[in-house]
Amino acid sequence: MLGTTFYELCSLKKPFYGDSFPIVIQKIMNEEPLPLPDVYSQWLQNLIKQMLIKNADKRPDINEIIKVPQLS
Repeated sequence: MLGTTFYELCSLKKPFYGDSFPIVIQKIMNEEPLPLPDVYSQWLQNLIKQMLIKNADKRPDINEIIKVPQLS
């Protein structure tokens, strides 16, 4: 959820959009969001991309995220 929120704040768009809930779920499962605008640093783009990894076991948890040097 945090990755989705960060993505929306940076792009002003939802990472996955559809006309119905089943379509959104399908897109979440099978598609990647568009890249963030280049105005954002590479580390922020990478962090958000990591937070949107589909496999929850491979996504960083909040304890890893708060240790990112650029956020402290």
